[in-house]
Order: sequence, then structure tokens, then C-alpha cells
Amino acid sequence: MKGVYDLKKHLNRYSWVYGKVKESIEQLMKNELLRIVEVNWEILKLSAEIGKNTLF
Repeated sequence: MKGVYDLKKHLNRYSWVYGKVKESIEQLMKNELLRIVEVNWEILKLSAEIGKNTLF
């Protein structure tokens, strides 16, 4: 019976660690996505600024 308990304990620990790793990866991906959006927004603003300066 002790072997089964130990196995369950290890599985719980590993599933917790897996959950934390998965959460961290999802957070990193979200941060990266936000950064990409911010960079694209800056490029868009610069393009508008350049376009405005060349039109007039």
C-alpha cells in the first residue's frame, strides 16, 4: 500500500510542477504577443508620421 501512496504523491508533485511550467510558458507567450503588438503599433505610428511629412 505504501508504494501506491508514494506513487500518488509523486504524481501529484509532478502534475503541480507541470502545471506551473505550463502556466509560465503561457505567460511568456502572452508577454511576447503583447510586445509584438507594441512594436507593430510603433511601426504604424512611425509610418503615419513619415507619410504625413512626405505628403506636405
